[in-house]
Amino acid sequence: MIKTPTKFIALLSGAAFLMSSAFAQGVTTDPVGYVTVASTDGDDVVVSPQLLRATSLTGIPTSITAGELTLGSGSTVDEFVAEAHFVLFCSGTLSGEWFQVTGNTTTTVTVSEDLVSLGALTTDSVKVIPFWTLGTLFPDGAGFPGSTDVLNPVAFVLLNDVNAVGTNLSSGNSYFYNSGSQVAVGWYLNGAFGATVNDQIITPETYFTIRNTSGAGSSAVVSGSVPVDQVATQVGRLTASAQDNQLVNPYPTPLSLADSQLFESGAVEGSTDVLNPIDFVLVYDNAPASGTNVSPARTYFYNIGSQVSVGWYLNGAFGATVNDDTIPAGGAFIVRKANGAAGTVKWSPVVPYASQL
Repeated sequence: MIKTPTKFIALLSGAAFLMSSAFAQGVTTDPVGYVTVASTDGDDVVVSPQLLRATSLTGIPTSITAGELTLGSGSTVDEFVAEAHFVLFCSGTLSGEWFQVTGNTTTTVTVSEDLVSLGALTTDSVKVIPFWTLGTLFPDGAGFPGSTDVLNPVAFVLLNDVNAVGTNLSSGNSYFYNSGSQVAVGWYLNGAFGATVNDQIITPETYFTIRNTSGAGSSAVVSGSVPVDQVATQVGRLTASAQDNQLVNPYPTPLSLADSQLFESGAVEGSTDVLNPIDFVLVYDNAPASGTNVSPARTYFYNIGSQVSVGWYLNGAFGATVNDDTIPAGGAFIVRKANGAAGTVKWSPVVPYASQL
């Protein structure tokens, strides 16, 4: 997630994504589930993993020094060397915030941020979780259209520049899966064929886009742990210009505007004039046959003035509040902040199915 006011959430726009999810309760672990991702030929599909990979370690630090957490001894911590992980705070001041692991010993895990200055305490519960990567989300390219010609890929995963500034942001790097014989089988950065990038991280702060031009639809089943702890991101405002914060519903179930905490957290500033709202929420609708580079389907704002009732409204329609409208499960949306005092606000929506766990 954003750790400084200069780093913003960047999640690419897109649509035409069909998704279903199911839950199964584990006995001694977090509940597990699966998400079916289906892309249609000729369309952009906005995707987020929704589920987490299995937790490597859960505990309460015995000590915290700057960015180093002492979590205990044993071979468990050694696993972090094998692939990229993050520390998720599950309680305390930093609840919902996550930090990438930059190093470890058999007893400690280190991140680059000074956790003590941010408010971390030895009473906080934490989880250490491996990131999704291209190679783990689509193992051996399963469910993703493979390309046999590295100079003419038929499908891409478009990731996003988390430092992009402004509105109507474009994607960052694009990747494809090579299933041919020109180079080794695996994931590649488009235009760079020297080595596979199967370990390319997909972070919880972003969603990505599948662009399928293969001539046929595809379908992948992603299984993992259902989030049972809040997952936070930061929403940023700039001084000189409006800023798009391209966000994602981090949970595998719809999130209503009323329960989203977007207004209550300060991520969205309420407007007193329905004809001139300050901040907007733009939600993507993954409708089939919508093509590429699509625009959000609906735009909302939160009214705190006296012209109409307090609550969420569809922009341009002020007849009734739409508090029950939802951001789809794992759905992509934008918070468009008007320019103003620069800074970030933590957005940490409550787990919508917490009472069912």
